[in-house]
Amino acid sequence: MENKMVKFTYKSNKDYKTVFLAGDFTNWQDNPVMMKKGKGNTWFALAPLNKGEHEYKFIVDGQWMTDPSASRKPNNIGSENSIINVD
Repeated sequence: MENKMVKFTYKSNKDYKTVFLAGDFTNWQDNPVMMKKGKGNTWFALAPLNKGEHEYKFIVDGQWMTDPSASRKPNNIGSENSIINVD
């Protein structure tokens, strides 16, 4: 199955030190992707995803956070994950 490079963006009004991208495509916290800081408090990362729905979160200075610009669904630990659909 062919992967597609997908751009993830995390925007905040706070100045964080580190932001990572973790999801079903990174085996969650086993292999998170370090995001790069852009202008202001905007962070970017590219990740290869195959077609279908994927769940993910951002790890912001050690705290797990959903993507405020994405849809969410309940996970099996009592919180929510952000979701992205890749065509």
